[in-house]
Amino acid sequence: MGVFYQRADSLGLVTVDLGDLSPADIDSVRFTFHAPSCVSGRWPSTLIDGVTFFEIARDSSTLGLILDSRLPPARTAPGEYCARGYPSGWAGGLDIYLALRVDSLVGPLVYGRWETGYNSTRSGDVGSFVGGYGPTFVALDLVVDRQWNTCAGFRLTATVHPDGTWETAAVTEENGCDTVPMYFDFVEEDTFFGF
Repeated sequence: MGVFYQRADSLGLVTVDLGDLSPADIDSVRFTFHAPSCVSGRWPSTLIDGVTFFEIARDSSTLGLILDSRLPPARTAPGEYCARGYPSGWAGGLDIYLALRVDSLVGPLVYGRWETGYNSTRSGDVGSFVGGYGPTFVALDLVVDRQWNTCAGFRLTATVHPDGTWETAAVTEENGCDTVPMYFDFVEEDTFFGF
């Protein structure tokens, strides 16, 4: 049994290299789609038996699967946003979540609260942030409220599209945290937080 995590490209496509595998090597394949969201029930899954999977792979280079509609992407405006994190080059999947609550915008500054947690527990760091924003960027400095280890906080940056929505956000600087690089696709989601 193998578990592989792969990020879809901008068109939503993922390529799976089967290598030297044959139908006899695979009983079934389960695809679980981790659409941007922090609620695991929003992650649809489909199971395909090995023979059917290889027939599809032989006859077509594309397996089309329809997903439920996505939640709206984050924007620089008051509200609650959440994302699962995916470290670069790490096969651990989407274990960490980062929730943001933008409380206010004052001139070129954005203020709010944040929390992290993990699939296995709701326990994680919490804190506040202040940052800057403009028509093409947002940069938030997240500070830990109660520092219990070397992690005092980190910087989260994202490109902002002309419609005001965020591109994938990245942890670009860290202050004693083991978080670089890590990426987040934030969506509007107000049913998840302990704020």
